[in-house]
Order: sequence, then C-alpha cells, then structure tokens
Amino acid sequence: MKSHVEIGANILEPIHFPYPVVPIIRYHHERVNGSGYPFGLQGHEIPLGSKILAVADTFDALTAQRTYRTPLSIQDAIALIHDEAGTSFDAEVVKAFLSVAESTAQEVALLDTNKQVGKTSLPTTAQDSEQEHKLWLRTKGFTEIASTHREIYALHEIFQTVGKSLNLEDTLRIICTKLKSVVPFTTGVVYLKNKKNDTIHPAMVTGEYSEQLSKNWIALGEGLTGYSIAFSQQVVNCDPSLDFHKET
Repeated sequence: MKSHVEIGANILEPIHFPYPVVPIIRYHHERVNGSGYPFGLQGHEIPLGSKILAVADTFDALTAQRTYRTPLSIQDAIALIHDEAGTSFDAEVVKAFLSVAESTAQEVALLDTNKQVGKTSLPTTAQDSEQEHKLWLRTKGFTEIASTHREIYALHEIFQTVGKSLNLEDTLRIICTKLKSVVPFTTGVVYLKNKKNDTIHPAMVTGEYSEQLSKNWIALGEGLTGYSIAFSQQVVNCDPSLDFHKET
C-alpha cells in the first residue's frame, strides 16, 4: 500500500511537466510531525504542493464511497482534518482549506456524479467579462473532475466484476454496462476468438442492431474487427460495413 507514492512518481518522472508534479506526488503522504512515508520527512522538508495535496487527498478519501466503508459527512471529514492540523497536516494549509472546504464541497456535490452518466460535455465557451470567465473556468474544472471521478469509479467496478465468480455472460454484460459510462456508445460488441477454426464470434452485444450483430461471425484477419484482433491494432473511423459479408 505504501509503495503507491513511489510507483506513481516513477510513472510520471519521464514526463516533462512545466511545474514540479513528481515531488508533489512522491511526498504527499509525508506528515509534518515526521510520521508519514516513504521518507519520514517533517515540517519544511515537505514541499508545499505535497502538503496541499495531502489535505485534499484525505478529504476526498474520507467523503468518497469505498467498498470497505461508507463515506463520512462533509462536516465530520472537516472536523477530522482540523484535529490533525499541526500533526499530520500543515497548520496554514488546513487553515486555508477550512476557509473554503464546506462551500466548495457543496458546489462539487451539486454535480452529483452518479446522475451525470452520459453528460461529459464541458461548459460552453467562456464569456467576455473577467468574472464570467473565472466562473466558466471554475465550472469547467469541476466538470472535468466529475467526469474523471465517474470514469475511475466505473473502471473500479469493472475490475471488481472480473475478480468475482460470475459466468462469462454475466461478466461481459456488467463490463459493457459499466464501460458505457467511460466510453459512451450506441452499440457495443465483445468478440471472442475461437482458436479451433480461426474465427471470432460476438459473445456479448448491447445497444442498437443487437440481433443482427449477434449472428455476425467473422474470420480472423477479415474485416475491421478481424484485422484488429489478428494484428492487435485498434481501428477507428472506418466503414463498419467491412465487417459484414456482402450478398452476391
């Protein structure tokens, strides 16, 4: 569990960010009293960005739904962070957090990510006045956060499903249902490869044209899907009719 900060930092290290993202990630579980990890840094040894992320990350973890517990209320989470000021968290950072925590949390809650399925579009273009532009940027930021949160939660549920003892059909159905909130689609098909006769068949079909697609077996290497599977290459923006046998 504690290795995730190093893993995250190492993943991001090759990317040349215009600001110090990697140290922020690497040290965001350090505590001002030296009780954190991975290096046991304390006080001014911890970057300011990491101190800010530590508070934000903790608040998000406390108020988010987890498989092992129900979320705390906004007030309870704020109280817990307040009690850890000067011990786990930087006192000045906590002070700044407390000044905006409740109002900002309520603003984010209005997005209600569970009811935003399919609503991934960002706000319209910014308005001319400075105040309107700031409001647009704020709304745009919250919308992006909500969209990302929804995608992460959907992927988490997919991984949970794969790990459970479900039959193939139920597993594929749940995956298709959850995947739709990550990549919206009108029709989804999951093909499986038959190694005995080099064909692929639609093991799960959802959405429009399900009846027609459920009967569409494809030879490996033929059509868009056959090519994609045979050569492990993604295919986008192509004519889907290539997947169907033309009547002679």
